[in-house]
Amino acid sequence: MSAVGRPGLGIALVVLMAICFAAMDTSVKYLGLFLPVLLMLWARYAFQAVVMAVWLIGFQVLTSKLSALESPYTTHFYTGAVGTLLLTPLLLASGIDLAAVLSAAQPAHVALMLGVGLIGTVGHLLLILALGLAPTATLMPFAYVQVVAAAVLGWLAFRHVPDGWAWIGMGVVSTCGAATVWLNVREAASRRPVSAVEVDTMAD
Repeated sequence: MSAVGRPGLGIALVVLMAICFAAMDTSVKYLGLFLPVLLMLWARYAFQAVVMAVWLIGFQVLTSKLSALESPYTTHFYTGAVGTLLLTPLLLASGIDLAAVLSAAQPAHVALMLGVGLIGTVGHLLLILALGLAPTATLMPFAYVQVVAAAVLGWLAFRHVPDGWAWIGMGVVSTCGAATVWLNVREAASRRPVSAVEVDTMAD
């Protein structure tokens, strides 16, 4: 893959990540009306840990080369596992009656909670893969897409229109992101090696 293609692919992955996180945030906001937020957070990381554990086991069985690879999927599994381990004691100590909450929950809400876990898992995986393709300074300005995506999804799901201060905040964040992109592009251009033809032209 060319030097131009790798950062471009990384940027595309970050944009998709931002959309995933915006969808996850919107779903959690909706589910918060019916289910405890702590339960949703625990389910989100537990889902990630289980899915990535199954993936890693299957990968190892199929290739027998997992131990020799520095796999982003391994990093992703540990993220979910640590999140689950940290949240489990908090969930147990919260006094939430899990059996009662889950039995009273509508099947659609439980399915959406699992969907939050899936979206969060995909979003974090996209971020890890993107960071392996391009520098953080190049990628992070494009994460501001999440701001716009959250506003759009909030309107679609709740018909919520951001107020004036929210628009001002989004404008400031987006402007800072655009300025960062411009500075990165200008810095990259200044570091571009000068070809022999250009040197000869300047000498003339």
